[in-house]
Amino acid sequence: MNIFVPVTITGPKGRSETVDFILDSGSNCTTIDSSVMLELALIPYRISRNLTAAGTAIRSTTQIAHFCSLSQCTENLEVLVDDLSLYTNGYGRRVAGLLAMDFLKEYILVIDFPNSKIGLLPADTELKYFAKSKMVSMISDKNLALVEAVLPNGKIIRLIFDTGYDSLADALLYESASGEMSFVQTGNSEIKDQNGSYAARFGTIQSLKIGEILLAPASVQLSKQVSAESSSLEYAGMIGIFPFRDRMIALDYPNLKLLVSIQSQPSSKE
Repeated sequence: MNIFVPVTITGPKGRSETVDFILDSGSNCTTIDSSVMLELALIPYRISRNLTAAGTAIRSTTQIAHFCSLSQCTENLEVLVDDLSLYTNGYGRRVAGLLAMDFLKEYILVIDFPNSKIGLLPADTELKYFAKSKMVSMISDKNLALVEAVLPNGKIIRLIFDTGYDSLADALLYESASGEMSFVQTGNSEIKDQNGSYAARFGTIQSLKIGEILLAPASVQLSKQVSAESSSLEYAGMIGIFPFRDRMIALDYPNLKLLVSIQSQPSSKE
C-alpha cells in the first residue's frame, strides 16, 4: 500500500539524479538514503531530531540545492540522511528517500486510486471534482497532520494521517490509548520502520469514525507501543491510505481538510 513518487535532486555542483521516494506524510522531515548523499557529493549540515509516527530519532542532515517532485520544486531543502536499506530489501526495489511533510505541507495532495494517478496542486486550486465529497478536518501538530477518530467505545482519539503506513488495515491503534473494545483478533503481525520494529495484533473492531466517514467494521492493528515516547506529540496511532483504496482523495494541507470522493470511479466527463 505504499506510494512511490519520482524525485529529482540537484546537488551543490549542479549534478542531478531522479530517484524513487516513498510518500510518507507520517514524518515531519524528508529523508534521503545515505547512498544518494554520496552519489551527489552532498555535504553534512547538522544533527537534527526527526519526528515520525513511531516516535523520534536523531539523524544527521544535508541541504539539497534544488528538490523537485510531482511538478513542484523547492530550494535549499534540509533533509535527513539515513540508511534506508530496510525499505529497499522489503520492497525489492531501491527506496532512495521518504517524501515528508516539510515538502508536502504547502500543497494539496490529490491521489486518484482507481486511475493510479497522483499530483501536488497549489494551495489556492479549486477542487471542482470534490464539490460533493465527504470531509474530515485535520489537525496540524509538530508539522504532522492528524485526524480525530471515534472508537466503538465512544472514546475520541487522534490519529496521524500517514501515507507511509503500508499495512492492509484501516488503522494502527495503541492499546494504552484506545481502552477496552470488542476486538476480534485474526492474526499477529510485526511493524518495521526506521526506528525499529514492534509487534501488533491484527483484527477487527465494530467501527471507526473519522469526520463524515464511518468504517464499519474496521480492520485494525493493535500495538502496545506508546504514543511518541520521546516527544510531546500525543496521538493514539495512525491511519493510512487503505480505507480509501477505491476512492479519489485530496489532502488539503494548507486548509487542513481531507476530502474523499463519494463515488469510487470519477466519470469520464470530469
